Amino acid sequence: DPQGKEDEADTGYQAISDKETTDLRALMSGCDTAVTAADQFADRLTAELSVLDGDNIHSMMASEEAVDNLMDLLTTSINEVELLESRLNQYDDLLEHIRDSMEKMEGKTESLETVNDNNSKLLIELDTLVLELQISYEHQCCCKS
Repeated sequence: DPQGKEDEADTGYQAISDKETTDLRALMSGCDTAVTAADQFADRLTAELSVLDGDNIHSMMASEEAVDNLMDLLTTSINEVELLESRLNQYDDLLEHIRDSMEKMEGKTESLETVNDNNSKLLIELDTLVLELQISYEHQCCCKS
């Protein structure tokens, strides 16, 4: 019933569960519910509330310790990740330097190949020129005199 739920929200009333009802009946059955035993019943409720409060405090302290441990682990993990990131950046810088060096070497290799090709062509041309310019022994003698 939507109207009933709105009424519960307005008044702050919340129905107890079946388990809570059973527990309350068991607690009440252990006490004489007569008016004369009301103090005894209230004392028993207070004692059980104190036990529950103690359990809650221990639970919260254990939770706080677990959270502190988790925070320490997270801090350590963050530090390790930062160290790893620093190393990766160093490796990246080294790889970039190697890549640049390789590109320069490729350029130098291409230049050397061009120089070798040109030298080979020049040698062929010089051989051809020398063969064409060879003059006979008689002509050489004439040139010397």
